[in-house]
Order: sequence, then structure tokens, then C-alpha cells
Amino acid sequence: MKNNNLTLNISYMKKLLFFFTITIYTAIVSTTLAQENLAIGECQTYSPMISSYVAVAQSSETVYFATKQAIVTVDKTDNSLGYITRVSGLNDTHINRLGYNEATKTLLVCYENGNLDLVANDGKITNIADIKRASVAGTHTVYNIFNKGTEAWLACSFGLVRLDIVNQQVISTTFTPTSQTRSFTILNDTLWLATRSGIYWAKPTTNLLDFGAWQRLPIRINYSCKQLTSFNGKLVASINDSIFIRQTNGWDFLHTVGDIDEYRALDASNDHILTLASRGSDRCIVHYIYADGQVDTPAIINNVGDCSQVI
Repeated sequence: MKNNNLTLNISYMKKLLFFFTITIYTAIVSTTLAQENLAIGECQTYSPMISSYVAVAQSSETVYFATKQAIVTVDKTDNSLGYITRVSGLNDTHINRLGYNEATKTLLVCYENGNLDLVANDGKITNIADIKRASVAGTHTVYNIFNKGTEAWLACSFGLVRLDIVNQQVISTTFTPTSQTRSFTILNDTLWLATRSGIYWAKPTTNLLDFGAWQRLPIRINYSCKQLTSFNGKLVASINDSIFIRQTNGWDFLHTVGDIDEYRALDASNDHILTLASRGSDRCIVHYIYADGQVDTPAIINNVGDCSQVI
């Protein structure tokens, strides 16, 4: 067992701490609102806060928790609360994912229907409806947000969307008609895409708009992949029901699901891989996988709207 006091990444611990304590904050907010003599419209503004959280993201200064209807912000310095709601300028409801781009100081708010809001550091909110309006059958869900500089790559149910945050416009869309896209990462000079039919890769010089130009990574078994990240310069993937790391001569096994349903998210720091696995509809199990193969389970989080949103 690792000494968690020494090895756990501080940002993850802060995030988990805020996640555990946010129920207390909402209870305080609920009590305060009940005691104040607010107008009906104001009560309606705050009432959606008192519900389960479905998404979380963080900047260097703030943690953002989203319900289906609105966002609670928690200042890391003094734990003060703020709110981002429809009254503040959000353009939709049923939030399903958050992401934060440090380079542009912008919060990305994704909705179940594919709608997207960009919340600038000064509070200005810009709507981008391209994904929502995409002329493709089926859902337009955003499953993963990967930030690279001033751009965000959004893994959507129908493909991969590249977004210019500074100019607030979609640069390109790669449609994946035969494979639902679930996750995306860039490692060294290669783009990696996780889909239900496997892992695909391409070089930046490839015609990325043509999914036929992407190469499927061959593995000896039939497989699907839902999550990708990089760790110490190597690709880490959830392949079927296990976590593997890609070596020069193949894949090394790291972890398997055991008594959980599936891996819902992957992230990595300097000394460990963080995995989030779902058990049932509202329980999330956190694992730390270290380079030497040791595994810790520092937390089990209950009453989570979507386990993949804790990181």
C-alpha cells in the first residue's frame, strides 16, 4: 500500500474533498434560501441547485459542479459559493459534461442534446450550437473533452469535433459513422480515438476529416475501447473490461473491473493513473494504479449522477 499522504496528487484530493462536501454546501444554501424573503423568480433560479450533481471540472482557482439545470462554483481559496444559471446566461438545460481550458480560462458546458456554452473568465457566455444542429441521425452526446492549447477536441457520439475556443468556432468534424466515439487523446505526434469498435490513430498530417484514413489499432482479440489517456509517455486504454498500458512490444495488463460494471473515466498524474469505475447507477469507485503495479482504492463515492464526471 502506498503512503497516500505523500503520493496522492493534491489537485485530485481537493477535487474529491469538494465533491464530498458539496452536499453540505447545498444544504446550507437550501436553508438560507428558505429563510430569506426572495421573489418567486429568484427562488426558481436557485431551486435547481438542490439536486444530485452530474458533472465536475476545475480551474486553478475554482471547482465547478453541475446539476442538470445549473452550475455551482466553489472558490478554492475561501470556499465561497457562486452560481451560473439560465438567469446568468446559460442557453440550455440538462447539462451532461463540463471541461475547463486553462489556456483561455474558459469553462465548457455541454448539454445532453449537444448544445455547448463557453463561459469566459469574465462571466460572458457564448453559445455554439454546431454539434446540436449536426445533420446526423441519433444522439449528439459529448462523451469526452480533451484540451490542447487554445483548442478543445470533443468526442461525440457521431464523431470528433475540433473547437477553436479563442475564435469560438468549430474548426473541423470527423464523422465516425460505423463507430461511436467515446474518448480522445494526443500523445507525442499521434492522435488517438477510442470507439466501440476499437482504437483508431492518425498523424496530424493525415486527412483527419476522412475517418477511412485513420488506422485501427490491431489487437489479437475482438475489442472495444471507451477510455484513453497517457501516462509517462505511453498510451493507457480501457480495453473491454480491463485497463492496459501500451509498450513497445505490446500491451501490459494493469487492472480489471472485478465487481464493478465498467470503467467510466481515466486520468493520469506524474506517479499514478486515476480510474473511475461505476457500480450500479449511482456509485463511483476510485482507483489509483501506480507504475509498479500497486493499486489503491482511496474513495467510494455514492449518489453520483454520472461517474465519468468526477474528473
